[in-house]
Amino acid sequence: MKDTVLGDFVPCSLSLADADRRYTQFAAFRMLKRILEETDSSYDYYIIDCPPSLGILSLNALVASDSLIVPVNAAAFSLQGINALARVVEEVRSENHVLSIMGILVTRFNGRTVLGKDVLDALSTIADRLGKKLFSSRIRQAVAIEAAQADHLDISTATPRSGVAKDYENFVNEFLMEVEKCVGKRICLDHLESVKTSMLSMKLHKNKRKASSMKNSARLLHLR
Repeated sequence: MKDTVLGDFVPCSLSLADADRRYTQFAAFRMLKRILEETDSSYDYYIIDCPPSLGILSLNALVASDSLIVPVNAAAFSLQGINALARVVEEVRSENHVLSIMGILVTRFNGRTVLGKDVLDALSTIADRLGKKLFSSRIRQAVAIEAAQADHLDISTATPRSGVAKDYENFVNEFLMEVEKCVGKRICLDHLESVKTSMLSMKLHKNKRKASSMKNSARLLHLR
């Protein structure tokens, strides 16, 4: 585990590459939930970054969480994944009755193109049909994101004054406003790129601190 200014990080391991083959025992999808329940409750958030598939690692994140945030790449193929994800959520609810979708976040958005506007309209229609929130914050398409990833930095550290860094800051503020409505719950974030799904799961404790604590008390588990 690595202790950083952003929180405690547990990096990924190559041993998870064949997790779907290795973890086939009964109730393997409950492993993460059991571990989080036994972990030090001084953490306000647990964020679990999972692979772009609905394998055993992603299912563990769903079973361990109460709510989902769905960031969707502003592209035509990404729309196809939302309905599939909604069906998976309903199936997982047989094991985790409180699981639900908190909202949809538009990423890699370019509002200057016709396609970007059309995708936004389609996402609004899908959100209304599912009865889910479409976050007003949108993450713009920017080269700064790829550059930050290449340098192994988060966008706020790499280019704190960039427009896309401000987009993420706006989303965090909007997200925390939603969190205030469900203190004590666990949040799972699903990232849809094309028709693939990757997960980011958050667990909130009832002794949740103020919004600023999100940067100071978090454990990030990389499951890629």
